[in-house]
Amino acid sequence: MQYAVESVKSVLLPYSVMTFKLQAEDAVHRAMLEQKSQAETWGSVEWAHGVEEEELTTRLAAAALFVYFNSNAVTKKTL
Repeated sequence: MQYAVESVKSVLLPYSVMTFKLQAEDAVHRAMLEQKSQAETWGSVEWAHGVEEEELTTRLAAAALFVYFNSNAVTKKTL
């Protein structure tokens, strides 16, 4: 959970992903709203912002899967 919180700089967004209220892509989009607004105003580096968004999505999804697999009772019973 800490990994996800540090990635998107929010507690609520990873919690929403882990409770199936948001998908990882939507949470990252919301986490990057200010940066996207600045990029629209001032322009962006073509590849850098896209790579950063994909990296955040990957980190958040990985953290959500880690929490899910370590807390899901069904998974523990089958192992």
